[in-house]
Amino acid sequence: VVERSRTERDALDRTLVQDRREIEELAATSASMGLAGRLEALRLRERSAELAQFCERIAQLLPQVSVVREDGSEQGPPSIRLPNGVRYLGAPRGTEIPPFIAALSGKIRSLDAPLRARLDAASIHPAEMELYVTPHCTFCPGMVLGLMPLAAADRRIQLAVIDAGRFPEMAASREVRAVPTLVLDGRFRWSG
Repeated sequence: VVERSRTERDALDRTLVQDRREIEELAATSASMGLAGRLEALRLRERSAELAQFCERIAQLLPQVSVVREDGSEQGPPSIRLPNGVRYLGAPRGTEIPPFIAALSGKIRSLDAPLRARLDAASIHPAEMELYVTPHCTFCPGMVLGLMPLAAADRRIQLAVIDAGRFPEMAASREVRAVPTLVLDGRFRWSG
């Protein structure tokens, strides 16, 4: 159990207020951005209150987005599942808001032709990419945006964007010491 200092709690509160402002600004321009999508708030449990509030706020601000809650017996942390193979564990905050909006709106860049050809030719088994991030990491959004096209291009590839600060036990189980850290199928990992 990690105790947050008063300074850390104050910084988190400021971040949440800033995130709310950014979402409201995006909602004000949603018509021009063509935002559409579907969120599925999954496995709402202990840490899910913040996630549920985030999803409800998105649904209020963006009426074209529907939120589906699943309170199943599935084990695992609460998450937001987007229709393009991307799942967020923890409500996106700080620098993670723009990549989340890109995924939600379907505005993910396409794979370039050579990579698309290699992916089509490969005999890929289902692959799970876990990307550990934090809301103040300046490199994390680029990594998220760089991996999203893979998940969007092939249903066998899943991307889980995990807030290492919200899920420290998951980060510790994967021995994450820095962000961004990518873990592929629980066996291979890259940091930095």
